[in-house]
Amino acid sequence: MVRAECQSQAALACQDRFEKNRDKLFTFLHFDGVPWNNNNAEHAIKAFARLRDTIEGSSTEKGIREYLVLLSVCQTCKYMGLDFLDFLRSGEKDIHGFAESRRGRKRRAQASQPAGLPSNAIPNSGSQP
Repeated sequence: MVRAECQSQAALACQDRFEKNRDKLFTFLHFDGVPWNNNNAEHAIKAFARLRDTIEGSSTEKGIREYLVLLSVCQTCKYMGLDFLDFLRSGEKDIHGFAESRRGRKRRAQASQPAGLPSNAIPNSGSQP
């Protein structure tokens, strides 16, 4: 690492922190699937902060734990391009299985469409209005 001459206390503090954590800072370079930022964590914290503001401190440990499970499932559905409410209504317990069944259903529907017709032109017979 290039050593720069730092003058201010803030710069020295940043430099010390960087050197102290250098082995952890670039983990994403060594492993596939590790994001370079913490946007996912920040989004989760924001959702939890909204809950905290809504319930104004009137919660139990059990209630928070259950909320965090639902929040985790909701975020996973979002990242996978799935509708959270559809997943809950399905009764499935495996998000990946649910996603695969949806993809399979979509492929079958597209295969049965007349040529040149958009896939959403004919409503799915299994869907509700």
